[in-house]
Amino acid sequence: MVLARHASLSAEGLVDILGAGWMVRPPDAETAGPMAIAIFFSVPRDELGDHTFRLALFTVEGEAAPPADPLRFEGPFTVEGIASKALQVPVTSTLVLQLGFFPLASGQQYEWRLHIDGRTRKSWRLGFRTTPP
Repeated sequence: MVLARHASLSAEGLVDILGAGWMVRPPDAETAGPMAIAIFFSVPRDELGDHTFRLALFTVEGEAAPPADPLRFEGPFTVEGIASKALQVPVTSTLVLQLGFFPLASGQQYEWRLHIDGRTRKSWRLGFRTTPP
């Protein structure tokens, strides 16, 4: 997963990213700007087909953020490729979420947590923080 200012999926299936890799943002929506999340799913060839994802924003303590209206995205995705045991390289599928402007509490640490088919791993978390007031 990568945080960016803007991300889009091209007609060729490539991810175009601007302002990628940030880890700190202002808390207020006016100066923070938009947020994009690009997710690259690397899937073993024996797991091709339909899957589901859920991505939600939490504080690092595990509370939904922002608490009044938690940010959560979920849905299906399909990974297509050649299901051959002779091919060792995993298949990559991508998802891009372009979010608008939204405020967060100042001086806080947050993380996006990804679940795929109801499972998650610590490495499927993407953290960032907001600047103090």
